[in-house]
Amino acid sequence: MLGAIQDCLGGRCSRNRSRQTQQVMDRTATLPKEIQQNILLGSHPSIATGMYTNGPMREGLNRRMDAMTSLTQGVRNRLTSQVGLPGVPVGTLMTADDIYLDCEVMYNNNLDDAQDKEVRRLVARLFANPTNGYSDDAIFGTGAFNSKTAVHVGTHAERKQQRRVLLANGNINDTTINKESLQLPLKILRKNRILNQVLSNRYPLNVDGSIDEAHDVFWPINRREFDFYMKTFPTLREIVFTCW
Repeated sequence: MLGAIQDCLGGRCSRNRSRQTQQVMDRTATLPKEIQQNILLGSHPSIATGMYTNGPMREGLNRRMDAMTSLTQGVRNRLTSQVGLPGVPVGTLMTADDIYLDCEVMYNNNLDDAQDKEVRRLVARLFANPTNGYSDDAIFGTGAFNSKTAVHVGTHAERKQQRRVLLANGNINDTTINKESLQLPLKILRKNRILNQVLSNRYPLNVDGSIDEAHDVFWPINRREFDFYMKTFPTLREIVFTCW
Protein backbone atom coordinates (compact mmCIF):
# COMPACT_ATOMS: atom_id res chain seq x y z
CA MET A 1 0.00 0.00 0.00
CA LEU A 2 2.82 2.40 0.89
CA GLY A 3 4.39 1.86 -2.53
CA ALA A 4 1.11 2.70 -4.22
CA ILE A 5 0.77 5.85 -2.14
CA GLN A 6 4.30 6.94 -3.00
CA ASP A 7 3.66 6.30 -6.68
CA CYS A 8 0.54 8.43 -6.61
CA LEU A 9 2.12 11.26 -4.62
CA GLY A 10 5.23 11.21 -6.78
CA GLY A 11 3.26 11.78 -9.96
CA ARG A 12 3.56 8.34 -11.52
CA CYS A 13 -0.21 7.82 -11.64
CA SER A 14 -1.69 8.68 -15.02
CA ARG A 15 -5.11 10.22 -15.49
CA ASN A 16 -6.70 6.88 -16.20
CA ARG A 17 -5.62 5.81 -12.69
CA SER A 18 -7.29 8.74 -10.91
CA ARG A 19 -9.91 6.41 -9.46
CA GLN A 20 -7.20 4.17 -8.01
CA THR A 21 -5.48 7.24 -6.58
CA GLN A 22 -8.68 8.26 -4.81
CA GLN A 23 -9.06 4.75 -3.41
CA VAL A 24 -5.49 4.87 -2.10
CA MET A 25 -6.09 8.24 -0.46
CA ASP A 26 -9.31 6.97 1.13
CA ARG A 27 -7.41 4.02 2.61
CA THR A 28 -4.69 6.41 3.81
CA ALA A 29 -7.30 8.33 5.77
CA THR A 30 -7.81 5.26 8.01
CA LEU A 31 -4.13 5.08 8.99
CA PRO A 32 -2.84 6.43 12.32
CA LYS A 33 -2.18 10.17 12.25
CA GLU A 34 1.60 9.83 12.57
CA ILE A 35 1.75 7.52 9.54
CA GLN A 36 -0.36 9.95 7.51
CA GLN A 37 2.11 12.70 8.38
CA ASN A 38 5.11 10.58 7.41
CA ILE A 39 3.52 9.92 4.02
CA LEU A 40 2.25 13.37 3.21
CA LEU A 41 4.84 15.68 4.76
CA GLY A 42 7.85 14.38 2.85
CA SER A 43 9.74 17.13 1.01
CA HIS A 44 10.82 17.06 -2.62
CA PRO A 45 14.63 17.56 -2.95
CA SER A 46 15.50 21.24 -3.40
CA ILE A 47 11.83 22.21 -3.13
CA ALA A 48 12.78 25.56 -1.60
CA THR A 49 14.56 26.65 -4.75
CA GLY A 50 12.11 25.27 -7.25
CA MET A 51 8.67 25.83 -5.80
CA TYR A 52 8.14 29.18 -7.52
CA THR A 53 8.80 27.86 -11.01
CA ASN A 54 6.62 25.85 -13.34
CA GLY A 55 9.11 22.97 -13.36
CA PRO A 56 8.86 19.47 -11.92
CA MET A 57 9.50 20.64 -8.36
CA ARG A 58 6.46 22.88 -8.42
CA GLU A 59 4.44 20.09 -10.00
CA GLY A 60 5.52 17.76 -7.22
CA LEU A 61 4.41 20.27 -4.60
CA ASN A 62 1.05 20.67 -6.33
CA ARG A 63 0.55 16.91 -6.31
CA ARG A 64 1.27 16.71 -2.59
CA MET A 65 -1.10 19.59 -1.88
CA ASP A 66 -3.82 17.88 -3.93
CA ALA A 67 -3.15 14.64 -2.05
CA MET A 68 -3.50 16.39 1.31
CA THR A 69 -6.78 17.94 0.16
CA SER A 70 -8.04 14.54 -0.93
CA LEU A 71 -7.03 13.01 2.38
CA THR A 72 -8.72 15.76 4.39
CA GLN A 73 -11.86 15.47 2.31
CA GLY A 74 -11.83 11.71 2.76
CA VAL A 75 -11.82 12.11 6.54
CA ARG A 76 -14.62 14.68 6.36
CA ASN A 77 -16.71 12.47 4.09
CA ARG A 78 -16.59 9.67 6.64
CA LEU A 79 -18.28 11.87 9.25
CA THR A 80 -20.57 13.76 6.89
CA SER A 81 -24.20 12.72 7.03
CA GLN A 82 -25.15 10.79 3.91
CA VAL A 83 -28.79 10.36 4.92
CA GLY A 84 -31.11 13.03 6.29
CA LEU A 85 -31.51 12.65 10.07
CA PRO A 86 -33.89 14.47 12.47
CA GLY A 87 -32.61 18.04 12.49
CA VAL A 88 -29.55 17.09 10.45
CA PRO A 89 -29.64 17.70 6.67
CA VAL A 90 -27.65 15.56 4.27
CA GLY A 91 -24.06 16.78 3.98
CA THR A 92 -23.69 17.96 7.59
CA LEU A 93 -20.25 17.39 9.10
CA MET A 94 -20.91 15.56 12.38
CA THR A 95 -18.66 15.98 15.40
CA ALA A 96 -18.53 13.49 18.25
CA ASP A 97 -20.71 15.78 20.38
CA ASP A 98 -23.25 16.09 17.56
CA ILE A 99 -23.71 12.33 17.66
CA TYR A 100 -23.20 11.58 21.36
CA LEU A 101 -25.37 14.38 22.77
CA ASP A 102 -28.11 14.81 20.17
CA CYS A 103 -31.09 12.87 21.55
CA GLU A 104 -32.89 13.14 18.21
CA VAL A 105 -30.00 11.38 16.52
CA MET A 106 -28.73 8.86 19.04
CA TYR A 107 -31.77 8.06 21.16
CA ASN A 108 -34.59 8.38 18.64
CA ASN A 109 -36.75 5.26 18.48
CA ASN A 110 -38.51 6.40 15.32
CA LEU A 111 -35.64 6.33 12.85
CA ASP A 112 -36.37 4.48 9.63
CA ASP A 113 -34.04 1.72 8.45
CA ALA A 114 -31.86 4.05 6.37
CA GLN A 115 -31.51 6.57 9.21
CA ASP A 116 -30.73 3.85 11.75
CA LYS A 117 -28.05 2.44 9.47
CA GLU A 118 -26.56 5.90 8.94
CA VAL A 119 -26.29 6.65 12.66
CA ARG A 120 -24.60 3.28 13.22
CA ARG A 121 -22.18 4.10 10.39
CA LEU A 122 -21.27 7.45 11.97
CA VAL A 123 -20.85 5.88 15.41
CA ALA A 124 -18.67 3.14 13.92
CA ARG A 125 -16.40 5.79 12.35
CA LEU A 126 -16.04 7.55 15.68
CA PHE A 127 -15.33 4.41 17.68
CA ALA A 128 -12.80 3.09 15.18
CA ASN A 129 -10.91 6.40 14.97
CA PRO A 130 -7.37 5.57 16.19
CA THR A 131 -6.78 9.12 17.48
CA ASN A 132 -9.77 9.84 19.69
CA GLY A 133 -11.92 6.70 19.48
CA TYR A 134 -11.74 3.55 21.56
CA SER A 135 -8.32 2.19 22.58
CA ASP A 136 -6.98 -1.07 21.19
CA ASP A 137 -7.57 -2.83 24.52
CA ALA A 138 -11.18 -1.66 24.59
CA ILE A 139 -11.85 -2.80 21.01
CA PHE A 140 -9.78 -5.98 20.71
CA GLY A 141 -9.66 -7.21 24.31
CA THR A 142 -6.61 -8.18 26.36
CA GLY A 143 -4.42 -11.21 26.90
CA ALA A 144 -5.56 -14.38 25.18
CA PHE A 145 -8.76 -12.61 24.10
CA ASN A 146 -6.98 -9.88 22.17
CA SER A 147 -8.31 -10.62 18.69
CA LYS A 148 -5.67 -8.36 17.12
CA THR A 149 -2.51 -9.89 18.56
CA ALA A 150 -3.38 -13.25 20.16
CA VAL A 151 -2.20 -16.29 18.23
CA HIS A 152 -5.13 -18.31 16.93
CA VAL A 153 -3.74 -20.72 14.37
CA GLY A 154 -4.90 -23.49 12.09
CA THR A 155 -7.91 -23.76 9.83
CA HIS A 156 -10.99 -21.60 10.23
CA ALA A 157 -12.74 -24.40 12.11
CA GLU A 158 -9.72 -24.89 14.40
CA ARG A 159 -9.54 -21.18 15.21
CA LYS A 160 -13.22 -21.15 16.12
CA GLN A 161 -12.70 -24.15 18.39
CA GLN A 162 -9.78 -22.38 20.12
CA ARG A 163 -12.06 -19.41 20.76
CA ARG A 164 -14.78 -21.63 22.20
CA VAL A 165 -12.25 -23.17 24.59
CA LEU A 166 -11.19 -19.71 25.76
CA LEU A 167 -14.78 -18.58 26.30
CA ALA A 168 -15.59 -21.80 28.19
CA ASN A 169 -13.30 -20.60 31.00
CA GLY A 170 -16.01 -18.16 32.04
CA ASN A 171 -19.79 -17.95 32.22
CA ILE A 172 -21.90 -17.22 29.15
CA ASN A 173 -22.35 -13.51 29.92
CA ASP A 174 -18.94 -12.69 31.42
CA THR A 175 -17.20 -9.73 29.81
CA THR A 176 -13.98 -10.45 31.73
CA ILE A 177 -12.48 -13.94 31.99
CA ASN A 178 -9.42 -14.72 34.12
CA LYS A 179 -8.99 -10.94 34.60
CA GLU A 180 -8.70 -10.41 30.84
CA SER A 181 -11.17 -8.24 28.97
CA LEU A 182 -13.19 -9.60 26.08
CA GLN A 183 -13.28 -7.66 22.83
CA LEU A 184 -15.93 -4.96 22.44
CA PRO A 185 -18.16 -6.85 19.95
CA LEU A 186 -18.66 -9.65 22.48
CA LYS A 187 -19.12 -7.14 25.31
CA ILE A 188 -21.91 -5.43 23.38
CA LEU A 189 -23.65 -8.75 22.82
CA ARG A 190 -23.24 -10.06 26.36
CA LYS A 191 -24.14 -6.84 28.17
CA ASN A 192 -27.37 -6.56 26.20
CA ARG A 193 -28.17 -10.19 26.89
CA ILE A 194 -27.72 -9.50 30.62
CA LEU A 195 -30.08 -6.52 30.32
CA ASN A 196 -32.63 -8.68 28.46
CA GLN A 197 -32.52 -6.37 25.48
CA VAL A 198 -33.89 -7.56 22.16
CA LEU A 199 -30.77 -8.66 20.27
CA SER A 200 -30.03 -7.96 16.65
CA ASN A 201 -31.22 -10.54 14.14
CA ARG A 202 -28.08 -9.95 12.09
CA TYR A 203 -25.71 -11.94 14.30
CA PRO A 204 -24.27 -15.21 12.91
CA LEU A 205 -25.88 -18.31 14.37
CA ASN A 206 -24.88 -21.86 15.25
CA VAL A 207 -26.88 -24.77 13.84
CA ASP A 208 -28.94 -24.87 17.07
CA GLY A 209 -29.99 -21.22 16.60
CA SER A 210 -27.73 -19.76 19.30
CA ILE A 211 -25.44 -16.85 18.49
CA ASP A 212 -22.01 -18.02 17.29
CA GLU A 213 -19.66 -16.11 19.60
CA ALA A 214 -16.63 -17.77 18.01
CA HIS A 215 -17.48 -16.27 14.61
CA ASP A 216 -14.93 -13.92 13.00
CA VAL A 217 -17.28 -10.91 13.28
CA PHE A 218 -16.84 -10.96 17.06
CA TRP A 219 -13.04 -11.28 16.78
CA PRO A 220 -11.88 -8.34 14.58
CA ILE A 221 -8.17 -8.28 13.75
CA ASN A 222 -8.00 -4.58 12.81
CA ARG A 223 -10.07 -1.40 13.05
CA ARG A 224 -11.45 -1.85 9.56
CA GLU A 225 -13.06 -5.14 10.61
CA PHE A 226 -14.30 -3.53 13.84
CA ASP A 227 -15.81 -0.67 11.83
CA PHE A 228 -17.61 -3.24 9.65
CA TYR A 229 -18.95 -5.04 12.72
CA MET A 230 -20.25 -1.85 14.35
CA LYS A 231 -22.14 -0.56 11.33
CA THR A 232 -23.47 -3.98 10.31
CA PHE A 233 -24.41 -6.21 13.25
CA PRO A 234 -25.54 -4.63 16.56
CA THR A 235 -28.68 -2.53 16.72
CA LEU A 236 -28.41 1.14 17.60
CA ARG A 237 -30.21 0.38 20.85
CA GLU A 238 -27.60 -2.23 21.78
CA ILE A 239 -24.84 0.33 21.16
CA VAL A 240 -26.58 3.00 23.27
CA PHE A 241 -27.04 0.63 26.22
CA THR A 242 -23.45 -0.64 26.35
CA CYS A 243 -21.08 1.90 24.83
CA TRP A 244 -22.04 5.21 26.43
